[in-house]
Amino acid sequence: MREGWVETTLGDVADVVMGRQLSPDKVKGVRPRRYLRAANIGSWGIDVLDVLEMDFTQVEEDKFACQIGDVLLVEGGNEKSVGCPAIVSEIEQGLCIQNTVIRCRSKDSDALLPEYLYQFLAAQFLRGVFGELCTGTTIKHLGQKRAFVLPVLLPPPLEQRRIVDVVESVDNYIAAQQERLDAARVAHNALLYELLNAGGDGWVETTLGDVASEFRSRTKVFPDKVYPAAGVMKEGRGLLDREPFIGGKTTYKNLTQIKGGQLVLRSITAWEAPIAVVSAEFSGRFVSGVFPVFDLDAKRILPSFMGLVCTNTTFWNEMRERCVGSVLRRKVLGAKALLEISINLPPLVEQRRIVEIVSSMDDSIRATEQTIVEAKNLRSGLLSDLFSGEHEIPTSYDKLLGAA
Repeated sequence: MREGWVETTLGDVADVVMGRQLSPDKVKGVRPRRYLRAANIGSWGIDVLDVLEMDFTQVEEDKFACQIGDVLLVEGGNEKSVGCPAIVSEIEQGLCIQNTVIRCRSKDSDALLPEYLYQFLAAQFLRGVFGELCTGTTIKHLGQKRAFVLPVLLPPPLEQRRIVDVVESVDNYIAAQQERLDAARVAHNALLYELLNAGGDGWVETTLGDVASEFRSRTKVFPDKVYPAAGVMKEGRGLLDREPFIGGKTTYKNLTQIKGGQLVLRSITAWEAPIAVVSAEFSGRFVSGVFPVFDLDAKRILPSFMGLVCTNTTFWNEMRERCVGSVLRRKVLGAKALLEISINLPPLVEQRRIVEIVSSMDDSIRATEQTIVEAKNLRSGLLSDLFSGEHEIPTSYDKLLGAA
């Protein structure tokens, strides 16, 4: 650790306070105040759309109310949620905290910048430090005492500011890329809807059953025979890999061996209907025999175009309408009902053009997704380096910041 850095504890540099316990006798409406609980804090920050109320006396409000710059920690949860930090802004100022939240307030904002404290604790959270510090098995609890002794590495204030600025610049870049990604997805969905419902010369309004027929071949499972990875349907994700299995050690009584270009459907729960066109990488894999599999008429419809139809809002709405079953119980879409769904079918030449346009947008979206992944990996590495006290940000950075 370099000269000027100090190893201390969270309790030495910040006031660490756990919120007030929720009690039935406090929910009377005598002096109601809005309060934050663990459910309001996550990777997104602080959510104030679902804030509850309970009574706080003036003394309790003075003790538990938040100020701008306070850092809040989730007190309890699993290893992935306990210790999740968030920093209080003007929006959350004045809200109180429940005992599922721990508040950390810098004792001297000149010696410990609130933004640095937040970024440091965020780095510890990503490293899993809080999960290791906590007690409990399934539900882990941080507690005020354990938070109090959490080690903190404290550089000089000027270097704190440099670290915060570097990390926030990466955060701003990631946020900008995320906005770009969100806008691209909206534009993608709007264009896809327009292209699939454009109509014109050669377009035919028909049903899925006119271009698809159920594939009924089944493969019996034999004991002790090793089968290739089976495809698994997941909501909105199509087919996923599954580990190979040995016959006789599975609940499947039979399997359907699928091939590229086929359409696969599964029974659905609630309003989600996983339906996918099999890509070449899944050709030869297996799905459960209870999954309907369909052959597509290659002279009428391209599998790639059918894949776009499966994601179209109009197609999904009609699938939902044809589901049977109670809302509270499993809702099922049968093979016959699926084949009755109407589709707008352009000529093959037009189908190829639509696929090419959408594929180009898909490539752009995937590139932006990859950029975000790489930026997040860069951020993770930066946090590790900057908060170790072993790497110095040069003083020339101050001149660069001033010029900006």
